[in-house]
Amino acid sequence: MITKQIAQPKYEIKTMAKYSSDGEHRYSLSYDWSGDEPEKAIMVITNHPGKSDGVTTDLTTSLIINNVKAMNFNKVVMTNLFSKISLANEPNGVSTSSFTSSTDMITLLEAKEVETIVIATGSFPRNNKLACKRQQELIEQLKQAGLEDKLQVLVDGTNKPVHPLATGVRNGWSMIKF
Repeated sequence: MITKQIAQPKYEIKTMAKYSSDGEHRYSLSYDWSGDEPEKAIMVITNHPGKSDGVTTDLTTSLIINNVKAMNFNKVVMTNLFSKISLANEPNGVSTSSFTSSTDMITLLEAKEVETIVIATGSFPRNNKLACKRQQELIEQLKQAGLEDKLQVLVDGTNKPVHPLATGVRNGWSMIKF
């Protein structure tokens, strides 16, 4: 039997996680597999950090990476409305201590380096007053920084904003201008 070897692409993936000095907040997490190719970067803003740290990944991070790669990006920067780690375990949910001044500063600095900024917060801002306020504040800061043209929203087939975990977008993303 003769088998034909097909050359598979090889990737060197660089990861970077930025944390507060006390380790309570994760400000950004990036995966870069651009190698020698020109960097084509995207930012995805979700609600709050999960368990991903650059080595360990959670389902949200895996889905983001898979969909970003399918759209021919070779770098993704993930940030959140709230930067406090393990908010899912908080009995009272998000609060003003769930983010710091560095949360937005790092998001804005990283946003200047990407082609596209995707708001992927789903229904959380519609269902949580503080999340709604945070999203509005962050979007206003992105606009004031001249980044409005980069803003897009992750949506389902009915153009309803969704989170990357939504079943309708797990295997392919649709985005509309913000």
